[in-house]
Amino acid sequence: MPTWTQRLSARRLQAVGWAVAALLIVVAAVIAAELAGWPFLAGPAQRALTRQLGVPVQIETPFRLHLLGTPRLQVGRLHVDSAAPGVAPFLADAQRVELRWRWGDLWRYRRGDTLRVAALEADRLEAHLRRDAEGAASWQLRPMQAATPASEPASDPPPPAAGGATPAPLPRFDLLRVGDSVVHVDDAPLQLRLEVRAQLQGAGESATPGLIASAQGSFRGAPASGRLEASAPIELAADRSRATHPLKIVIAVGATQLDFDGQVADLWGERLFDGALRMSGPSLAAVGKPLGITLPTTPPFALRGQLARTVGVWHLKTDDARIGSSRLAGAFDYDTRPRVPLLRGALHGPRLVFADLGPAIGAPAAASAPAAARGQLLPQRSFDLPSLQRMDANVAIALDELDLGTQQLEALRPVRAHLTLKDGVLDLTDIEAKTAGGTFSGNTRLDSRGGDAAWGADVRWRDIDLAGWVKGVRTAPVDAHSPARLKRERKEARQATAPARAYVTGELRGAAQLTGRGKSTAQILSTLDGTLRTTVRDGTVSHLAIELAGVDLAESLGLVLRGDHTLPLNCAIVAMRAKGGVLTTEAAVVDTPDSTLTAKGQVDLRSERLDLEAVVHPKDFTPFSLRSPLEVQGPFAAPRVQIKRGPVAARLAAAAALATVNPLAAIAPFLDPGDRGDAGCTPTAERKANETSRAAAVSAASAPRPK
Repeated sequence: MPTWTQRLSARRLQAVGWAVAALLIVVAAVIAAELAGWPFLAGPAQRALTRQLGVPVQIETPFRLHLLGTPRLQVGRLHVDSAAPGVAPFLADAQRVELRWRWGDLWRYRRGDTLRVAALEADRLEAHLRRDAEGAASWQLRPMQAATPASEPASDPPPPAAGGATPAPLPRFDLLRVGDSVVHVDDAPLQLRLEVRAQLQGAGESATPGLIASAQGSFRGAPASGRLEASAPIELAADRSRATHPLKIVIAVGATQLDFDGQVADLWGERLFDGALRMSGPSLAAVGKPLGITLPTTPPFALRGQLARTVGVWHLKTDDARIGSSRLAGAFDYDTRPRVPLLRGALHGPRLVFADLGPAIGAPAAASAPAAARGQLLPQRSFDLPSLQRMDANVAIALDELDLGTQQLEALRPVRAHLTLKDGVLDLTDIEAKTAGGTFSGNTRLDSRGGDAAWGADVRWRDIDLAGWVKGVRTAPVDAHSPARLKRERKEARQATAPARAYVTGELRGAAQLTGRGKSTAQILSTLDGTLRTTVRDGTVSHLAIELAGVDLAESLGLVLRGDHTLPLNCAIVAMRAKGGVLTTEAAVVDTPDSTLTAKGQVDLRSERLDLEAVVHPKDFTPFSLRSPLEVQGPFAAPRVQIKRGPVAARLAAAAALATVNPLAAIAPFLDPGDRGDAGCTPTAERKANETSRAAAVSAASAPRPK
């Protein structure tokens, strides 16, 4: 008879046998279920995905689930409802789908990370990516929370993103392969509506394997279309691999066209690009606005270059950028990583036409000039001030030539400056431009903070040969590109009477310190305050021009018959003060050994009107001179130049009265004995000019300097 110890051992062996048998049964069942594809888990899997994604999910047969090794799910149809049912009918509907994932990715997703999928393959896919004006989007998937006990108040759901907020992140796919697919995009905040159709031709087919996608729709009210070609399936290994794939993109929005031909890697992750870029359109501003980049309003442009994107930074290099009549080049980096994106780089090129910058400062396009039709010449269009606060910039400028946009002025060659944009303040510093042997230099600032823009400028010019720079004063060919020759000819003309080759010559020097406020160029000029002073040194002036300005008919007729010649300039000074948009002359004198010309009056930038008066004081006797001031009056668009009627009428009346006594006495009122007194460069004129210059220096010193 077995002892109790033997019976206990037998029971233990029997329990172990049953446990092993049960384990074998479980293992066999798991293996059988794994081989069968766990068909009885279709319902639980559907409910699990619904909980994980936070939206209803439908799974249709055939259903095969594998949980061992790499977990994967194969279904005949997978339907995912929209996260915002009122925005889109559903998020995605795919047929013959295979989904692969990693358990660790699901765990990290539940803890707040972006949902990451190892692979998604489908024979056919239809998706609706829609977002309404309040920010509710069909793709904003959130895991369903556990039921809240009745004793605890339910927390409010998170509010939808604001209309202008960054879209909720899409799931990231390591591998994405789809057959025929259509994606409906409707993003109200971006004003983007597209229907994207794509087809992936797999290996082994007659056609070359690759992805072809096309899009049609609208962007910000303009027609939009696009085409994408990739020579291989876009295998998007976000972290494990950054293998590149050939990529061609053609995008058209309105009249703007973009072509990209290059390589792409990690499209769903860091989005790394590198390739050739061609772009054209009606204005650079139209390109920058949807990208959140502040670019100036320009005439039509065309650009060729190389575009690349590293982690968070776009790189553009171009040797052929044509904007209107300008020809430019440059290299730029646009860093999206800071809170305020930063544009930095260098702009250079052979030629910039100032007229091509006209739209950027509010000038109307050449095709439409409503302001000019109303007699207004100053640009009226408001600046886009908010755009100056959307990014920062640091750009070095080095141009071979700046064409001032008029045939009456020589171009500036070369031009150097430094442009910075920080916290809405646009500074153009270290300006240096050369022309006709002289230099323009200074700084300008436009502060967009506040309701109106605050503008200021401190500009100086020196040693500029007037006849070489201003073509309008020339009466004979002048070699503007030879400053040494210009100075030699001017010296010879001052030493002896010589034929006049220009109405006025000399070295131009001066400075301007001005400030203003407003939302447009016209508004800023209408509030202009500051000072302006300019002088001409070692110059000459046309004798005929002086006599005509003084209405000296006898002298003018003699010069026409004998030929014009030059007079040396004793001095030439113009000093003006601006207050509330009105420039008033404080000193305006041109003095020669023959005559002295003085001027006074105002230039009203508010009403765009002139009210100037100039008078010539002869220093020698002339037998017939009206000696009446010349007036320049009226609007900028159509000024009137005329002889002041009062003095002329008085002389004519006196002549008529004397003619009744003796006909020969009628010429007496027109005889001018001249004035050899100190009517030229008087200490008063010099003092006023110097006071204006000192006031300008004090204003410049007290003004805020660019950082």
